[in-house]
Amino acid sequence: MNGAGYGGGPIEYANLDLLNGHVSDADILNEIASVAPVGIVAWTNIVS
Repeated sequence: MNGAGYGGGPIEYANLDLLNGHVSDADILNEIASVAPVGIVAWTNIVS
């Protein structure tokens, strides 16, 4: 069974080395909205 976490799996933690270029707050919110189920509120707190 392949779990999630550091180093791999269907879900893994990211770090800044994996980013290519600038990621805006709007980019993050759009990605959340693209995978959130209908009818839920995805409370989000982005800290810079």
